[in-house]
Amino acid sequence: MFSSCRLYSPRIPPSWKMPHVVA
Repeated sequence: MFSSCRLYSPRIPPSWKMPHVVA
């Protein structure tokens, strides 16, 4: 789950990142 978020994390703006992704 976290790995998937990190994959698209850099593609999307930090503002769009979810709290659990940033943490």
